[in-house]
Amino acid sequence: MHHRFIRGVAAAALILVAGAASAQDFSAQRLSDDIRVISADDFQGRYPGTQGEQKTLDWLQPSMRPWGWSLADRTANGCRSST
Repeated sequence: MHHRFIRGVAAAALILVAGAASAQDFSAQRLSDDIRVISADDFQGRYPGTQGEQKTLDWLQPSMRPWGWSLADRTANGCRSST
């Protein structure tokens, strides 16, 4: 479970860094702030199928749109993927 948490935070950080780097406006402070936000207790662990997951997705999606990324609907096995 702890490894999932770390992977989730790392994935979110990579997404944010990739966008910032492509826009050439990378800021270590912004990255730190974003990680602090998404790892906060308010996101309730971000576990799939919970309110925390939906809150995380709502927070991430606006950051993904400029790159043309979007989140796919859940598949038959309950997983979600990005496109």
